[in-house]
Amino acid sequence: MKNTQNTVRQTISEETDVSSTEVTGFLSFLKNIEPHFTDFHLVEGAFRSRTNDKASVVETVFPYFGKMSFNFGPIKKGANLLSALDKKSRIVVTVYDDRVTFADKFQEIQLPISNTDYLYNRFFQILIWKMIFLKR
Repeated sequence: MKNTQNTVRQTISEETDVSSTEVTGFLSFLKNIEPHFTDFHLVEGAFRSRTNDKASVVETVFPYFGKMSFNFGPIKKGANLLSALDKKSRIVVTVYDDRVTFADKFQEIQLPISNTDYLYNRFFQILIWKMIFLKR
């Protein structure tokens, strides 16, 4: 009898190791922005987004994530889950098609990646106007 069961294979987009110091810094950042942002959206290792009240833009780069791009929300839930990671070991961060995982030597925490159309705090594109102003 032929096996007709379909298996879904998730492709890995990116994977990196993050040190315990870097994880602690990342968690601290999430805790600090949690009251002002609903979603976390990283694009090629950079976070640049407007606050919920659209009064400010925050930008920072996480060099240890390299060129990774992922998002998750709500930040509060993600930060609470990630705080359970072993801060004394290296963390492996893997981005799949539909989720990002943070794994220490004991556990793996999966955060689903949301459709960017439904994110409240999307990555904020900065337009460069200097060419227009220099020509005047």
